[in-house]
Amino acid sequence: MRIAAIVGTRPQLIKLAALRPHLTAPIEPFVVDTAQHHDELLAGQIYRDLGMAPPDLLLPGPGDLRDAARLDAMVRALDAALAQINPDAVLVFGDTDSTLAGALAAHARGIPIVHIEAGVRSGDALMPEERNRIAVDKIASLRLCTSDGAVQALRVEGLADGNVVVGDLMADLVARLAPTARGTAALDAAALHIGRPLISDGFAYATLHRADVREATRLRAALDVLRVSAEHLGVPVLFAAHPGTSAAITAHGIEVPDGVELVPPVGYLDSLALTAHAAAVLTDSGGLQREAVWLNTPTLILRDTTEWPELLHPAGPSLLAGVDAGRVAAALATVGAATGAAAVAARASRPLPAGGAAEAIRAALIARRFAR
Repeated sequence: MRIAAIVGTRPQLIKLAALRPHLTAPIEPFVVDTAQHHDELLAGQIYRDLGMAPPDLLLPGPGDLRDAARLDAMVRALDAALAQINPDAVLVFGDTDSTLAGALAAHARGIPIVHIEAGVRSGDALMPEERNRIAVDKIASLRLCTSDGAVQALRVEGLADGNVVVGDLMADLVARLAPTARGTAALDAAALHIGRPLISDGFAYATLHRADVREATRLRAALDVLRVSAEHLGVPVLFAAHPGTSAAITAHGIEVPDGVELVPPVGYLDSLALTAHAAAVLTDSGGLQREAVWLNTPTLILRDTTEWPELLHPAGPSLLAGVDAGRVAAALATVGAATGAAAVAARASRPLPAGGAAEAIRAALIARRFAR
């Protein structure tokens, strides 16, 4: 049973790293990387950090194309690849343009589609990721869900068959790597890679990667949020800026405020260590918000909606704060009691996610017995 797994972004590579060791006979995996994020800063570190074999096929990539032009280029490249691979099914992860392109290329050739993280919904139709998720679920043959809530969302949309709860692949990796990430050696390695000393609870960790934050007004507001966070927490905010976000800061002539330190994008292990040791995490990332909550780090989601509402709690550790400095200040006051060196040490005693998603996905694929 040949399964073509389509990846292209950092989050998808992370999920593949958890799943690939379990894709053994009778499953024959063939990994195709669309190169949506294929550069040294965004993808190269992930392959190295997680000891991943290179993809079986690396596509030329969409380059600087955007929106429909980028999607069209990826669909065409994937269509040609699928013609050569002739898989029994195509496996796609999450909600990116690579996800949608892989599903569309498979659908056009009549190849069954398996969607990992099916049924995840934010309720915000303006999010490109939300539109991608909905479109892929409509044409998927097998929808592998992280939770019962995701299954219910699919049923509301009229998709009652082909839904299986398997858990979260990212939880598998966090459960496996958290003991290492919580150690001082991991924090020292992260400090070496970003070029500054670090102490546990002596910094906050921030990422902003969504395209909408690169608009000048919203970017200024986001940086002001990081400034307010640094003032409130009394520690610098280490902002691991996406290359596109860094370019936007330069292009708009925006000055990085005091208390905010720009650092390059970090690899997965460094990011997990920074998350485990930070006084707080501030992010618009769907993956990082989950990792931070699983590691019990106070977390502010710098968005107005989240596709992971089960993570939210009015008293922390995870709050939806948007990019409004006033809301963020209020949210920090709420979660502030959870910070401090003693609290950081106490996090390590709390349960980690159970894991087991990779085994459940393998079982679901074998049970379906795809064959063409």
